[in-house]
Amino acid sequence: MRASSILLSVARAACPDQCSCEGTVVDCTDAQIQYISDLAFPSDATVINLSGSSLSSLRSFDFNGDSGAFANLESVIFDDASIDYIDDSAFAYLPSLKSASFAGSSVSYVSKKAFYNCNSLEDVDFSDSNLKYLDGHFLIYADSLKSLNVGGSVECDCVNNWMKLSDFDEIISGYDCEINLDDASKCAPKSVLPEYEFSFQEGQPATAICFIVGSDIMTIDVQNGGKYRGQRINFHSVGTENHDEYICTANALNQQSVQSFFTINVISSDESNQDVISDSSVENVDESVEEEYTENEVVEEVDEIIEENEIDQSENFGITSEVLSTERPKELEVISEEITDNEEPSDEVTNEIEDKNSWENINANTACLFGILCDESSAEGSSEGSSDGSDGSGDFEEFSSAQSLSLLSTSPASLALILLISFIL
Repeated sequence: MRASSILLSVARAACPDQCSCEGTVVDCTDAQIQYISDLAFPSDATVINLSGSSLSSLRSFDFNGDSGAFANLESVIFDDASIDYIDDSAFAYLPSLKSASFAGSSVSYVSKKAFYNCNSLEDVDFSDSNLKYLDGHFLIYADSLKSLNVGGSVECDCVNNWMKLSDFDEIISGYDCEINLDDASKCAPKSVLPEYEFSFQEGQPATAICFIVGSDIMTIDVQNGGKYRGQRINFHSVGTENHDEYICTANALNQQSVQSFFTINVISSDESNQDVISDSSVENVDESVEEEYTENEVVEEVDEIIEENEIDQSENFGITSEVLSTERPKELEVISEEITDNEEPSDEVTNEIEDKNSWENINANTACLFGILCDESSAEGSSEGSSDGSDGSGDFEEFSSAQSLSLLSTSPASLALILLISFIL
């Protein structure tokens, strides 16, 4: 019991996108898809509903049970779907399929082999569809049918007269036309979709069809050369060289004929990639704008930070300059002494010498500013240093001695002024 529950949950977990699954019923109503292969159906599905879907066709072996797939499929529903045609063996080897409904759909052409080897099929509904003609061989390949509804658009035409034959009259509903068996010998084939446009992907297998009923003798002429026999052209791999216009010619036994045309448009790989890129760019427009906006914001913030830093730095430089000019006026700046030793001292030694002598020299130079306590020789000695290779300390000692002698001969007023200046410094 537990194992079966697990298997059931796995099957339900495989519900395709755009669909809802309840038990073994898969509801894909209004699904926007191009091909049946766009959906991966659960293996145990019994009912598949694609009503209102955007499918343009049912291709050969879209529902193929030859390998055991769709073994439990009992019903398919395509009501109000946009299907144009149903090709050979679109439903093939489906042992459990009992009903297929296309009521209200746009289907116009149904191949006589559409339900190939579906031996349990009993009910097919084309009511209110665009189906105007149905090939007389249809029931040969669906001989298990008990009900076929063609009511709606089906034409009262000699091509459809077979529907009134006694063998099928009880099965077919919706064809209420009087027939004249004499017309059978004069009946001409009919073109169902006289001008059709196929769009095939480059490099993919595809089939182009002449949508003509009432004749088994057909030829297909390519507009720019080439000729095929039969109703179909099967492409193993579509190439750009197949992009062309084609003419279908069908002949009846009485020599009556009809022509139909179709065009094959081949979508190249480059065009397909460009479409994908274009769609992606459209989807990501908002993201791109948001990213650009964010980058602009970041740049603006960085610019603001840089401007603030520049303002701060300029203010700091101004303050520093002002402080320096206040603490150490230009007139009191000390000229660095030149070192004449053969061996240059290290930076640390030089800094110590400058720190030691700077304020001593300032005291001396300050006195010189007032014209006292210094003479030319002592001023030169304090600023330029000695020429004998010393560091200038001897000159400063001589200058200090001279300064002491001068103090003794200075007037009290001058001395008081000097003491006041020294106290300030």
